[in-house]
Amino acid sequence: MAQLITKKDSQTILDSFDMFLFDLSGVVWSGNKMHPGAVELIQKLQKMGKKVLVATNNSSETQINIQEKLAKKEMNFDIEDIYCSTNATIDYLKKINYQDKIFVLGQKGITEELEKNGFNFITAQEVEQQNLSLEDVDLDDEIGCVIIGTDQNLNYYQIGLTCLYLAFPSKKGPRLYIAPNADRVYPVGDRTIPGPGTFIAACQTTTRRYPTIVAKPDPFIFQLIQKRFPDILPHRVCIVGDQFDTDILFAQNSGIRSLCVLTGLTSESMILENVKSGSIVPDFYCEDLTCLL
Repeated sequence: MAQLITKKDSQTILDSFDMFLFDLSGVVWSGNKMHPGAVELIQKLQKMGKKVLVATNNSSETQINIQEKLAKKEMNFDIEDIYCSTNATIDYLKKINYQDKIFVLGQKGITEELEKNGFNFITAQEVEQQNLSLEDVDLDDEIGCVIIGTDQNLNYYQIGLTCLYLAFPSKKGPRLYIAPNADRVYPVGDRTIPGPGTFIAACQTTTRRYPTIVAKPDPFIFQLIQKRFPDILPHRVCIVGDQFDTDILFAQNSGIRSLCVLTGLTSESMILENVKSGSIVPDFYCEDLTCLL
């Protein structure tokens, strides 16, 4: 049952948890728009000695990019306290000991991290610059993995090329298919724009393949957090998010608690409807983060 949180509940909620994970888009900001109470709450929790971490699905950003952006808004985080889908992808590739070449549909967030960690890859944009048609382009048999992320400059050729790599196996067999995240949309100010889930759906329509998702709602990021903080109790961890199918489902999959803030993609009516239907619901929800100040 989702509990509406008001200011009178704030101390009880704060005392109930030792660690808070913050989503960014829709919670702290939406594009250039800052949401009420976010900066002040993060600062307050840090002063209280709580463990405050970032858990974001944005695959176009690196940890350093996010750290710098947060610092400009007076939210200071150590780099290791920022968990983003790009770094989760690198950790996943290392976990499975992946060694072969990678094909990437995505922007600099994921490519910068791949390069920094010594992975051999080529991007859809680089192949497109060869000016070969989809009928004539040679598929690199050394590529054993396809990664699809966020790309705001996506076009038909790049989607088509990605589908070719997914549909036709390499000499070692079907290529791995990984996505840092599958968000359907991202909030930008008072609007929403397509997320990588849109591109994934396009490829799925053509190839009938769906990727392994390494960020929310998959519990992989929380597994990384548990490895770093082995004494943390899951029921003493709360994620602050704004989406059912990423943040709230991530909490359920990870065995932690969730607070849904209504500054992003979820409304109170949507929560109440999910309560009635037995769908995904947060443990708590609030109008905005000023309720915890």
